[in-house]
Amino acid sequence: MKLLKLALAGLVGFLLLCGPHPASGADSRDPAIAAGQAALKQGMEAAKRKNWPLAVKRYTEAQKRIHLSPQIMHNLALAHAQMGNELLADVWFRAYLGAVPQAANADEVRAEIARLEKAADDKVQLLFKQAEDLAELLPVQGKDKWDIGRRAEAFQEIASEKVEVGDFKGADEDLLKAKQCRAAEVAGFYGYLEYLESKNARFAETLAEIGDVEGASFIHDKMKDTGRRKSLEAKILEGAVRLGDLDQVKRLLDKQYLPEYDLGYIEISLAFAKKDDIETARAVAKKEPVAGVRLAEYLLSRGRISEAVEIAASAGDRIRAMIIRGEVEKAFQRLLAGAGDENSRLTPEYIFKILSDIIKDSVYLGDSRTTQRADQLVREFFKNGAPTAEPGQKYFPAREKKNGYVNEMIAVGKAYLVVENGTTNDAVKLIKTQIHTFEGRRDLCDFAIRRNKLAAAERIADSFAESRERIEFLRQVLAAYESKNDRANAERLTKKLAGLLADVQLGWDPENPGREFVVNAWTDAAYEFSPYSVFSDLQAEIADCKKDRDSEDIPWCVAMTGRFIGKGLIKIRFLDRIYR
Repeated sequence: MKLLKLALAGLVGFLLLCGPHPASGADSRDPAIAAGQAALKQGMEAAKRKNWPLAVKRYTEAQKRIHLSPQIMHNLALAHAQMGNELLADVWFRAYLGAVPQAANADEVRAEIARLEKAADDKVQLLFKQAEDLAELLPVQGKDKWDIGRRAEAFQEIASEKVEVGDFKGADEDLLKAKQCRAAEVAGFYGYLEYLESKNARFAETLAEIGDVEGASFIHDKMKDTGRRKSLEAKILEGAVRLGDLDQVKRLLDKQYLPEYDLGYIEISLAFAKKDDIETARAVAKKEPVAGVRLAEYLLSRGRISEAVEIAASAGDRIRAMIIRGEVEKAFQRLLAGAGDENSRLTPEYIFKILSDIIKDSVYLGDSRTTQRADQLVREFFKNGAPTAEPGQKYFPAREKKNGYVNEMIAVGKAYLVVENGTTNDAVKLIKTQIHTFEGRRDLCDFAIRRNKLAAAERIADSFAESRERIEFLRQVLAAYESKNDRANAERLTKKLAGLLADVQLGWDPENPGREFVVNAWTDAAYEFSPYSVFSDLQAEIADCKKDRDSEDIPWCVAMTGRFIGKGLIKIRFLDRIYR
């Protein structure tokens, strides 16, 4: 670790001398970009004071507002490295090289990536060793004659964590220790052959989880246990969906690989619909009524009304399916009766979410009467209370401000109407004050584009603080202007986007404009890491375990952290093979 810190100190100095140009030569007149520039400067001030946690916080704020800035990426990498967060430092350095692969300091950064990867590997081994040392302190004797003893259990748990990161040799050694100190010859692992099958399956699940479908499938094909094969098949399918390999997904579906959870059908169906493979999307949606509703809504938003109605007809007695297929009175009767879905009573969250969706769906259907009725119910429930699962009770969102989700759903429903009615300023105000979730903002902007309210869509997109989301939707608005052959607005927005990209991409290699996809992939990886993947203080981690868990669980807790970091390393290495 001392050598690592010395190397980092040298790299910091080198990057300050040879790193990319600042993210801004002068403060931008764009408020969102200016806020990002301010956060960057605050992060640099914190870094000068060696306040690395604050530096990471400010750099992260800056990155979200200026998401393609090479300087912010390498500053984030440096700050994370100084904190001991090797995985995040590694990923942000890779994002930086994705943006400027020919940077003057590229060789030094690549050497630093190799050092960080070695340090993370060492940390995993240190955590497993610490877990084993803690396990040795536990009593051998069990609580009764059927108890193998806490020490033996701890070594089995550590072995289990090692298996998930592919450390089979280490797992075998821990299982041998468990066998040697076992107080009773009951419970535990069942036999070597079954254990061999189990450990292969669990490591394959890790590969599937990170998207390495090929590696997971290779192990799957050699397994003999039918039950474990089926469980793994679900994870392989979901990994292929996350990777976006729809040809592979279709092959897996043909082989009867099915999602582990019913809601997985929604994601799979919509993935095919977005690639305009409606036939496969419909076949998948038939397996789960909720997926059918979501697919029908998607088609509705794209103006494919007859197809949406046809799919909704086979989506069961869901309230939104009834609305889409024209059973409006039946849908409202069910809503007012508080019947909810097949398995539960209506909750306040469900009531206002479904009313918001009814407003949107009925606008797409051109059914102004249903739109007005849903909006009227929102107002009535807001004032007089909505039904709840408790008999005789009502929920009053006007009084109960604590439920932010309910209030946001009310605001989203209202926003659909103000966009449709052309009052764009009100929609932007709702986004800034009441619609806080990423999904709510995206859905509203998408709604404005689909309703051909392009001026409103542009205003809404410009209100997004995060530059990646903003650029994504401005590009969609530009495509809509071009499809309408609106040359004046297309040229104006093209110039506007060029200026915005110049702000967020300052310092990029001009010969590699397509690298944006790679940089975004590494950025996504950085934000997907769990807190357990990036902790830097072993003693603090053990102290937290002692606070939250029994002393007997501490070895497993420490080993679990090693597993999280190990999985993170496996994911980085897999992504490197894809994006190198």
